[in-house]
Amino acid sequence: MSEKIKPDAKSQAMIYFQILGRLSRYTWRTAQDICDSLRNDGVPVRLLTVQRAIKLMREDPLFCLECNDGSKPFGYRLRKDSPFAQGELTPSESLLLRMAQQYLKYQLPAAVTRSLAPMFDESRVVLPAGKTKTPAQAWRSKVAVVPNQLPFVAPKILPRIFNAVSEALYLNRELVVVYCSLGNQGEERRHTVQPLGIVQQDVRVYLVCRYAGQEDVRHLALHRIRSAEVSENSFAPPRDFSLDQYLSSRHFNYTGKTVRRVRLTIELTEPAAVRTLEETPFDASQTIEKIDGGRWRITAEMPDSRLIDGWLAMWSDDSGIVSVRKEILDVSSESGRG
Repeated sequence: MSEKIKPDAKSQAMIYFQILGRLSRYTWRTAQDICDSLRNDGVPVRLLTVQRAIKLMREDPLFCLECNDGSKPFGYRLRKDSPFAQGELTPSESLLLRMAQQYLKYQLPAAVTRSLAPMFDESRVVLPAGKTKTPAQAWRSKVAVVPNQLPFVAPKILPRIFNAVSEALYLNRELVVVYCSLGNQGEERRHTVQPLGIVQQDVRVYLVCRYAGQEDVRHLALHRIRSAEVSENSFAPPRDFSLDQYLSSRHFNYTGKTVRRVRLTIELTEPAAVRTLEETPFDASQTIEKIDGGRWRITAEMPDSRLIDGWLAMWSDDSGIVSVRKEILDVSSESGRG
């Protein structure tokens, strides 16, 4: 009968396996990086425990650990011939990871991104930048996302700011920020906020939040946050708030200080414009009817916004728009922008 593994030996083995899963063959990871990754995945571990385990693993040639001790803190990685290195990604898997890293940069919590770092490293090796050789390598140069707006250059968001914001949102912790609002002539103010969501609108990224002790929902542009510190104070997200519902009821920063629903009625003469709006309607409530004089009448109920006015101004001539009418249906207060 085989001898049972002692609980302490079993725990030690699990720590080894957990650490090995956080190590890359290409990028150095510090003990603190590994400890943070484990904690973010719900593994209760102390930094000292991780440091001791790494020390023992380095002394055993079985694990094939390399150490970069040229500067502190030391970095660690697996040798390329390590039997514990993750199986090499296929080109298709690498392509998925590269595109996810590019397009979901501000959609994933920083903690999750750090946990996936070894896989991102692997994908860059399988699909290196530069000369294309395989269909998977060439694919990224064959697809693109074209914004329906002027191609503004994205503002710079400091990694430490995004990391703190996403951590507070991930853990339901209050966040202490120093914020430079557009409305205060560049004046910086300190606020304690309760994060409710992160929204990317075109090239800008916003923190949707409430100031502690207040009910209004606000939008703080991440590139205007000068400093951010995750508080020890936890908070319960409001039950009456849903980010999806919040966004579906308005056009975010394009609705002004009040949100009003309107019934938009336009009459136009261009058949191609009518077909376009049949394919991509303004709203699910949209109706199209042909009227006298070679015209069509299009009606839709939606939140009023500057986006509607911009579309009408841009496409007025090409669509043959002859009349526009907005009928106000209801009005509600809009939370302030940061």
